[in-house]
Amino acid sequence: MGQFVVIGLDNFGNNLARSLSKRRHEVLALDSNEERVQNISDDVTKAIVVNLSSEKQLEKLIKSSIDAAIVSIGNVAVSVLTVMRLKELGVENIVAKALSNVHAQILALVGATETIMPERDAADIVAMRLTTKNLVEQIPLAEDYNITELAVPDKLIGKTIAEAGIKDKFNIEIIAVKNVLLNEFSLMPKPDFIMQADSVLIAIGKN
Repeated sequence: MGQFVVIGLDNFGNNLARSLSKRRHEVLALDSNEERVQNISDDVTKAIVVNLSSEKQLEKLIKSSIDAAIVSIGNVAVSVLTVMRLKELGVENIVAKALSNVHAQILALVGATETIMPERDAADIVAMRLTTKNLVEQIPLAEDYNITELAVPDKLIGKTIAEAGIKDKFNIEIIAVKNVLLNEFSLMPKPDFIMQADSVLIAIGKN
């Protein structure tokens, strides 16, 4: 069970806090808006109304040992200050929502370990799914690198990984194969592994 603090309960912060809680993690939800706090209080470990500009309140509530703090504040100045204070408190993993590229750059400079722009990121994912045949799911690792789930293309069904030449042709590595029907998972399949129609390839590589 992880321990997370979500600071700012706008649509993104609210949904993220609920999602973490559904996965049985401890979630402390903080916001200056009493109505937002009340709306989520029954669905997280603890929800508290705070003055987001108060360094003392954050210091009292947040421990440096948490797994991550997520900052989802619509006010640019307050979000930047909050990230700075979390960094000063010793929080190692700080995820911050940015409203623009410049905002993201500033957040990174003051201590955010990861910045996200939900609408842009969601649009990128939808665009990728619409334009990449056989794409099931994609998880970004770093800039230009992803772990991607792909349904086995028709022309590769019945072939081995070596025969398909996936690594040589596309410079990606198949790290696992999941049989969807049997719910079987083959980790680090060998070159002679035969790909079936009911399988999903999990690959790592550049976009």
